[in-house]
Amino acid sequence: MSSRRPRNPLIHAAAASFLLAAGVSFEARADEAVAPAPAAATDAPVENSAAPAVVPAAPAPAPATVGAPSSGTVATATATATKEVKAPHPWAGTRLYYGFGSTPYTFYKGSQPHWNPTVFHHLDLWGEWHFNKLLMARVLGGVSQEFTQSDDTSRLYETVLSDFSVDSGVEGYALPWVGLKGSLTGRVVLPFSKTSLAATRLFTLGVGAGLTKKFEIGGGLIVGYAARFSWRFHRATTGEPQQNPNMGCRAQTSEVCDNLMQTGARNAWGDLFQGPRVVWTPNEKIYVVAFYYVSNQFLYRATPVTGELAASTGLQQQGQDSGYRSQNRIGGFVGWDFIKGLGVSLGYDTASPQLGLNGQYQFPLFNQYSQLSLDLTVDIDEALSHVL
Repeated sequence: MSSRRPRNPLIHAAAASFLLAAGVSFEARADEAVAPAPAAATDAPVENSAAPAVVPAAPAPAPATVGAPSSGTVATATATATKEVKAPHPWAGTRLYYGFGSTPYTFYKGSQPHWNPTVFHHLDLWGEWHFNKLLMARVLGGVSQEFTQSDDTSRLYETVLSDFSVDSGVEGYALPWVGLKGSLTGRVVLPFSKTSLAATRLFTLGVGAGLTKKFEIGGGLIVGYAARFSWRFHRATTGEPQQNPNMGCRAQTSEVCDNLMQTGARNAWGDLFQGPRVVWTPNEKIYVVAFYYVSNQFLYRATPVTGELAASTGLQQQGQDSGYRSQNRIGGFVGWDFIKGLGVSLGYDTASPQLGLNGQYQFPLFNQYSQLSLDLTVDIDEALSHVL
């Protein structure tokens, strides 16, 4: 089985990926015509996460006024009746995502030594609760299952959990002097995914901020930038010190196994996740999203090799240690809300740049880390309006 990066299919609620769903929402209020889709509800190291998607939400209804002041030479009374508009439900924005994911290399056997068929499906919950127009709370979680032989499960067709995260903070705060909207949120993540458990992770704390600007182009063009810093707490500074039970790691050494076993690869105690995103809604039913992000990870300090340790074990001190890892990822998706409360999206994202076997950089939009997604989105609030 060829090596590939450990995947969390839950990043594919129309991408994955941003991350954030990076955990920082570019737009949290319906009056901006977009709301984020699940970031992968995983607390795996950022290099294993792709970008969360963004799907449009219907604009908040404006009060409709029926009637107008009468006109004439003799002013009598004017009658103005205002049609009552229901306030949005506190759970507005809650969504379920069901979808399928794969890799382009799955369909191309000539991609050896990276050919590794991968097809999976997932079910994610993106739950929201709005206390008022600005203050909100959000939960993220889900399950996934691979149909092909997995690199990172204990048995064939095993159903695996994602991490469970809770966000809370202020979103959609208007900054009128600059014409922007801002967000500031905190995050707590509990480890349930195999990657997090193998890393001996206990929990994660994070804080994020974002800014957006809306332009009246078509149905609306939103440009945003978001960043999140996370502190990760582990039992050990490296991965699981015992033999890893994942079947893909029993008989081989690969990039996947290096992240899940005790190979000396250090855990990241923190990471900074940041990048821009553009959301365009040409009409009420179609939306297009493009994103790019950079993740910078800060590793635990390596244990120095003393003279006594070197003499007894044969270990040698390596060169200067940077204690740092980074990765870039680029992608996007197109979505269509075909009926109220139901939509479908097609996404693509990839790690870039990547070095090939010849030491040259590969084509930036296609490599062994590229991923495809096809997702169905159910807006719980709007779907219930059909039956209530």
